[in-house]
Amino acid sequence: MVPTAAVQGVVGKKASLPCDIQPLTAGDQVSMVLWFKESDGEPLYSYDVRGRLPSQPKLWSSAAGFAARAVFRAAAAPAALVVDPVARADAGLYRCRVDFRNSPTRNMRLNFTVITPPNRPNILVAKTRDPTRLLEPYNEGDTLELICEVTGGDPPPRVTWLLENTVIDDSASTRADGAVVNALTFPRVGRQHLAARLVCQASNTNLAPPQNKVLILDLNREWLYLKYWRFTPY
Repeated sequence: MVPTAAVQGVVGKKASLPCDIQPLTAGDQVSMVLWFKESDGEPLYSYDVRGRLPSQPKLWSSAAGFAARAVFRAAAAPAALVVDPVARADAGLYRCRVDFRNSPTRNMRLNFTVITPPNRPNILVAKTRDPTRLLEPYNEGDTLELICEVTGGDPPPRVTWLLENTVIDDSASTRADGAVVNALTFPRVGRQHLAARLVCQASNTNLAPPQNKVLILDLNREWLYLKYWRFTPY
């Protein structure tokens, strides 16, 4: 049975598809490595050192496959077909076939999943759905009701709200149009929140940094000062 490994990549970034080319017999050597995408059936990449030095391989890449985006790194540990940049169409089941000079041919399968990062979050005021009101200051004791919308992303992203570096809301839902939405109710803003960073974060992989939208909380300083002066004894 041909073993299958799972590999992930991100659209627009570099990914490595590993292939074990170490011979089992001492003194044996690789003569050729062929890569197939099993939905196609024909080779899409070859690494050929028959009659050549390992440092001078003959490389071929199908124009209908990776074209110039791929190169086989035989000296890496493990050896790998490096794809840069990754495209969405690269997802699929691949087979790496290794021919040795003396040992039997070896086959490996890889299930290559391609992740599409989400778009940058969009933050709206819940009542008006107007992003311009985000520029207005709030009074102490006000409740912030904000909506964070995130489009794109495969798989759908996790959308969370953070106050500075602390998660304060990780509940989200998916709308009929596919957007992921997290509605935040943040009650009783106060002096302790002045200039604090309120962040909506969207992420669907640890292979790429999350997409962030940051708000800096601004409070009505004059109103806060009067409240402080009126109710604090001297």
